[in-house]
Amino acid sequence: MTAFWIVFGLVAAAVLFTALSRRDAEQSVESAAFEAVVTHVEDEYARHHAPPRTEYRRLVITFRRDDGTEGELAVPMHEARRAGAGHLLSVRPGDRIVKDADEAWPRLASPPAQSRWVKRAIAWRSSGDPDEPYVAEVDGRSLRIRANTLRHEPPYSVLVDGELDGDVPEWPDVWKRPPEEEG
Repeated sequence: MTAFWIVFGLVAAAVLFTALSRRDAEQSVESAAFEAVVTHVEDEYARHHAPPRTEYRRLVITFRRDDGTEGELAVPMHEARRAGAGHLLSVRPGDRIVKDADEAWPRLASPPAQSRWVKRAIAWRSSGDPDEPYVAEVDGRSLRIRANTLRHEPPYSVLVDGELDGDVPEWPDVWKRPPEEEG
């Protein structure tokens, strides 16, 4: 009889967790259309120092809409692909997202195929950040190079004032790396 109640309790907890996750996912997606820039991405389990069990993880995406207001989106990782939000698991700060009123989840906006800065002579400085190793100021704009690590991506992307400008398929000859890295 005790085994019955243990199994019953485990099943009830699983059903409750699934229902709460779905409710949380439904409440976290706005019904209004918007365009925004991702400002922060955080794995909620990492924030709480819990073991990374995928079925209980949530990705929290903070963004700034074009009208200047802030928003937050919680993507439950165990339901992301089934719910049509799998593409959001690879979103990074600086990426643009777009949501139409009839869509359940925002989608990544397509950046230009190649950054417009690749033909411009730029002397880059080291930033000390391995994810965004180079920075520069050009015409009052803050430029950063993001090092892409996925095989299907170009090796670099250019962020201008925190927004994704485009990709860099190979390091341009007109760009100068910091003096300690040339050679």
